[in-house]
Amino acid sequence: MQEAENVLDKAYNQAIKIITDNKCNWPDIMEWDWLRNRYIIRTLLNKALLLWQKDKNEESLSILRKLLRTNPLGLLPTF
Repeated sequence: MQEAENVLDKAYNQAIKIITDNKCNWPDIMEWDWLRNRYIIRTLLNKALLLWQKDKNEESLSILRKLLRTNPLGLLPTF
């Protein structure tokens, strides 16, 4: 499990580096419909779910709220 968390942390940090500007601001729009966003959105969602599972609810909610704000249609991956 620890190895999986390490991989997710690395992917999450890369995703944040890709989508944020130099002031750590998220983009205004990051839609699921655009295929190039999907791996980023999946990574962010998985990180939020892991944080929620670890009772880090505020951190998790922060990510989820940003995802919802950037993806106005609310289209997220189905599992």
